[in-house]
Amino acid sequence: MRDLTDAEQHVLDLLADAWQGALELPGVHASDGPEMAHLLHGAQNIILARPAVEQQNEDRDQGLPESDQPNRRTALFS
Repeated sequence: MRDLTDAEQHVLDLLADAWQGALELPGVHASDGPEMAHLLHGAQNIILARPAVEQQNEDRDQGLPESDQPNRRTALFS
């Protein structure tokens, strides 16, 4: 399995910056901090899982004719 790309690492760094920025905001509601942490962790999980998901897709598609392989670029956000 591959390491994170520079772009993926950059996104993780941006998420960490978002957390630091959120900590600097004055509190408005008691659940803001835990909810922000939960949502940022979800985004981090998606980025960190990308190498494993790509490997799983490659393993599944191995041996399929090119015409039967899904187009990952167009299917990404559909």
